[in-house]
Amino acid sequence: MPEDWYCYDLRGSNYDPGEPVTMEPSVAVNHAGTILTHEPVRIPKEGFKRLKGRLDFCGYHLTLKDFCEERGLVYPEDNHKFTIRPASESEAGIFYAMMPEQDAELTAIGHVRMDFGHGGNEFWHTWRLLCLSLSS
Repeated sequence: MPEDWYCYDLRGSNYDPGEPVTMEPSVAVNHAGTILTHEPVRIPKEGFKRLKGRLDFCGYHLTLKDFCEERGLVYPEDNHKFTIRPASESEAGIFYAMMPEQDAELTAIGHVRMDFGHGGNEFWHTWRLLCLSLSS
């Protein structure tokens, strides 16, 4: 997050996950959107703020830069420490189980298996710890 900015998630209802009903610090189920704001929103101690009525979307999209220019706000500097890119072939061991010798070379400590279940509505995982012999 840019410094001096705040981020909140919108939770959709169980009947219509796309229709926001609450604003929360973080939402994993029924995530309906995310809001960036230059001012903090007070979230009650129950962990969410109920939205009263409908949100009034402006009907068009603004980039953060355009939003800042429109409102006379300082556009935040890019504070990304990493760049997202596809993995190279030599990095395959980070994502797939390799032969034990290759795992040792990559100093792998284990493998996690993830499965999003039927229709992506579940999450199952297993972790297999590798037993590596350490020799000096």
